[in-house]
Amino acid sequence: MKFTIITPAHVDAEEIFDWYLQQSPYAASAFLAELQNCYDRIAAFPNSWGIVSKKGARRCILNRFNNAVLYKVVRNEIIVFAVIDMRNDPVKWQDKIKKFIA
Repeated sequence: MKFTIITPAHVDAEEIFDWYLQQSPYAASAFLAELQNCYDRIAAFPNSWGIVSKKGARRCILNRFNNAVLYKVVRNEIIVFAVIDMRNDPVKWQDKIKKFIA
């Protein structure tokens, strides 16, 4: 199955990484490792995480961090469209779902 990370998700991840880097280089490095681990889990088991919208978006929560990956499975492709901070208002990430999933 094809695995695609669209630009807004890359931007989200960079912003979160930069925030962790300001806190600690170790935390930033651990975040990147866990983000990759999350991508690997999604690629291996794309339908294992709960659907969080009527449009079929799924959310996989990172271990040890207050972040999650939002993605959708479309035919034979996994599309990652956001990396979110779970501490933010849920309306914020629901808006991302509306924006990127038709």
